[in-house]
Amino acid sequence: MFREIWKSGKDKYECVVDDIDGDGLNELIAAHKKRITVYRNFKKIKDFKVDCEIFGFVISDLDNDGVKELFVTDGNKGVAYENWEKIMETELGLSSIWLNCAVGDINNDGTKELIIAGQTTTKKKKETPKPKIVAYSDWQSIWSPEIEGISFWATEEKGGGFLCLDIGDADNDGKDEVIAGTVTKRIHVFKDGKEKWSGRANTGTTEPPTVNACVIGDALNDNKNEIITGAGDNTLRIFKEEKQVWKMKTRDTPRSIAIGDVDNDGENEIVMSYLNDEEVTVLKKGKILWDDIVKDHSWDREVIIADVDNDGKNEIIATGDRIRIFKYSPS
Repeated sequence: MFREIWKSGKDKYECVVDDIDGDGLNELIAAHKKRITVYRNFKKIKDFKVDCEIFGFVISDLDNDGVKELFVTDGNKGVAYENWEKIMETELGLSSIWLNCAVGDINNDGTKELIIAGQTTTKKKKETPKPKIVAYSDWQSIWSPEIEGISFWATEEKGGGFLCLDIGDADNDGKDEVIAGTVTKRIHVFKDGKEKWSGRANTGTTEPPTVNACVIGDALNDNKNEIITGAGDNTLRIFKEEKQVWKMKTRDTPRSIAIGDVDNDGENEIVMSYLNDEEVTVLKKGKILWDDIVKDHSWDREVIIADVDNDGKNEIIATGDRIRIFKYSPS
């Protein structure tokens, strides 16, 4: 059903797929330790050392000058590069645990902002980490909301704060919202700098009370976006605005979710990976299309949908101790 067409060498990887050099072709940009490796059509074209351990990174035109930048962070600091030259470094004060980065026009001014979510660092043993989101425009902090009413079961070592993050038009009004899941069973939605709503996305009665994955996309193929969440009660949920409209029990806690057309039929599928095992699952119209073990797909890594080989068709990219890429192959 899906065949593996490429895999990387063995290491700890995160990756994105983007046209980093503006030539009209997508590149696979892999992050491992303090290195960025760029592949085009599976051939290495760039190997670059950055100034910090990489726990989160994005590629986008972050200063709105028409040229894409690479931004990397270890939580404590963030560093930006343009044309592989460092142009900015800033202190963030976040832990490297559950660190998430995303890009979108959150204040709807026609330019993109960089949003980083996670938890604060702690200096004392009994000090509780706090959830934190911060947004940057042209490298200046423009927004960092106070999140009220969030208590923590977790220590910094076990994880806390915001566990997942996405940006998109969640309410289909043509404007971007920020969504983030927490360790307190809730999904939070921010609009125009304020919390619009938060809803319970985990109904389990045992630990952990987490919302581990969240994404905005047209999961129901109705030409409208929904919010899709994966939670510690082993459940995948779909929300339209504040209303839950669909749910499905999963084999384990969903850790990463992607929405896109992976079988090239013009309709979107849901692809997800799990917190405690190596399986990757593809759902089509609520039913399992493909489910298989992906070797070296460690628990804390992602699944991505993108046209990584520039043939006009999407592939599934699974990150972990290796990057593995799968292409739909009808039987």
